[in-house]
Amino acid sequence: MQHSRFGPICVLAAAASAAVACAPTPAAPAPAAPALGAPVAPAAPAAAPAPQRGGILAYASTTQVNSLHPFKLRGAVERRAGGPVYDSLLAYKYENGSFEVNYDVEPWLAERWEQPNPTTYVFSLRKGVKFHDGRPLTADDVVFTHEFIRNPANDFPIASLLTPVQRTEKVDDFTVRITAKEPSPFLLQRLADRNMFILPKHVIERGDDLAKVAIGTGPFKVKSFDADSRSEYVRNADYWQEGKPYLDGLLIHWTLDESTRLAALIAREIDLWAAPDKKQTETVLQTVRDVQVQRVTPVYGDALVMPLDRPPFNDVRVRRALHLALDREALIKTAAQGEGIINPPAMPGHKEGYAIPPADLIKLPGYRQPKDPDLAEAKRLLAEAGFPEGLKTTLLYDKRRSTESRLAEPLAGAVRRGGFDMELGGRDRPEYVKALRDRSYQIALDFTADMELNSRQYPYLHSKGSQNTMGLADPKLDAILDGLEVAMEKSAQKRLALELQQYLLETLYHIPTIEMPAYQVQQPWVRGFLSDQAVSAFFERPSTTTTWIDQEVRKKYKGP
Repeated sequence: MQHSRFGPICVLAAAASAAVACAPTPAAPAPAAPALGAPVAPAAPAAAPAPQRGGILAYASTTQVNSLHPFKLRGAVERRAGGPVYDSLLAYKYENGSFEVNYDVEPWLAERWEQPNPTTYVFSLRKGVKFHDGRPLTADDVVFTHEFIRNPANDFPIASLLTPVQRTEKVDDFTVRITAKEPSPFLLQRLADRNMFILPKHVIERGDDLAKVAIGTGPFKVKSFDADSRSEYVRNADYWQEGKPYLDGLLIHWTLDESTRLAALIAREIDLWAAPDKKQTETVLQTVRDVQVQRVTPVYGDALVMPLDRPPFNDVRVRRALHLALDREALIKTAAQGEGIINPPAMPGHKEGYAIPPADLIKLPGYRQPKDPDLAEAKRLLAEAGFPEGLKTTLLYDKRRSTESRLAEPLAGAVRRGGFDMELGGRDRPEYVKALRDRSYQIALDFTADMELNSRQYPYLHSKGSQNTMGLADPKLDAILDGLEVAMEKSAQKRLALELQQYLLETLYHIPTIEMPAYQVQQPWVRGFLSDQAVSAFFERPSTTTTWIDQEVRKKYKGP
């Protein structure tokens, strides 16, 4: 089993070299591509060329998006539609072409901030920032957005991100004061979260449907949006970062199947693609070896979640049986094609110092090998809980999300040996999200962890969490999560993170699975792209503003 974290691999026509350093010549003989995951000695970087203006970047999404609403739906999938359009107060800081997992932040719509006391933050907004309709950004928009998110009637999945906030108030037209309930170690990171967009007050107040209308301050404007085909974006010429973005526009394909996406990349009709697995990436490299590839271990963890206030999963014996039946090593061999990381509950397995180490996990029931003792105990627990012939259930998952689609079938096969008969219930994303929100499911694959502490753990696992679809309400668990919200010292954060995992291993409110690498593939003419561990980084800040197309290189492949 390979416990990889974050490692770039660049394969060019002439040789392996830095990901954005050289322009390949197609006629040059191509050497054999190294195996994915093999270490590549970095070459001395060449002088970076100056960014150029122009060009449309085409992207094939691996997941369909059915709405432009930035807050209604959940997570990275929806940001692929809204990410180019909206900005946030702060942004995560990128360094050296990769994402800083410490989640340092930098100014964005707020050009600076001060913290006069432990619970007060004063943000100075940039002057001259305009929404796409020409209206200026003011403090009123920030205050309105925060109230809009926190309004319980809106029931937004991201609402828990603002849990630390007591109030957001206007000081003057370009100054906002945010008061925290208590000293908060993560508040600035929450304000930089990829979902924490600032919306135009006037657009919402006049009744525009945010699912169909997107007016932000971001680097691109929506030209057209068709969830059943593709969306087009055009450059915002009045963007507040002078000279940016470099691209003239974006073209996002939403509904291409895997074979069509692969063919389009090989035909050089798309510029950027998050390849779903190792085999498809190897197919690309065998055909067009000059593409640039970066392997990424995502920041989140997939887990099995279930309604905990009704049978059969309100019985801890059933949950423990499922945990024991799950063969994570087998999932790494099948779903992850030999690469991956086993996860503890509520934590990415590679968050060092915070996650129970894999070397310790593999000694525990449910993780250990060989599986025979665990499988026997799983069947015994099921029989004791009233299911001597085994338990039949249906596994809900997002069939448009490649990771879940790859995981679902081998997972169902793995637990069958322990007495669980799982019918596959893949649905399109809107139906999947609705089933989770309505709690009209039996068991489901969903995220429950994030590298940024408590940004996903609290919403999913706290009794007041805005994404708690399990009916979970445990005072002891709430106390641990509340403690994480205010733990200022890293030593205390690590202690509570480990306490959280140990408690969840006892209660098994969700069943952790594995993390699988993904592969970011881009054409050799794509420059300045900042990949991150969320895999969809292009549509986040600041990569929307740094990516550009080397037209000379593009002409060598595609002609004038």
